[in-house]
Amino acid sequence: LLDAGRADDFPTLLERAAQAGFALRRRLRGVVHLSSLELPVLLARLDPVTRRGAAARIVGALPEELRHTLRVYFTHDRNVGDAATALNVHRNTLAYRLGRVEHLTGRDPRAFQDAVVLQVALHLQELSEPE
Repeated sequence: LLDAGRADDFPTLLERAAQAGFALRRRLRGVVHLSSLELPVLLARLDPVTRRGAAARIVGALPEELRHTLRVYFTHDRNVGDAATALNVHRNTLAYRLGRVEHLTGRDPRAFQDAVVLQVALHLQELSEPE
């Protein structure tokens, strides 16, 4: 873990400890910058019923293949070419899958606001899964 803070940063140490605990519970591999965990840690503070309900409403209808596609697409900053390469599919296949996501959820992952909602829902779903 990098960027855990210093002793004179006492007010932020509790937040950093929560982020580190989240990273350890999720068994994240490699180098993890705690700042990259701010959203998941914030979402982890929601009660489990709220997390599960929101995730189910937003991405519950998606098969695992489409959820995986979204995760890769978001990991590559919504860059179709990079995401298609990472998924080992043609760009048109990725475009088709993103269209299916829009059809099933009513949210277009190519549009920023919808992408934010979908990404938060994926985080909520991951947080709701057993560790």
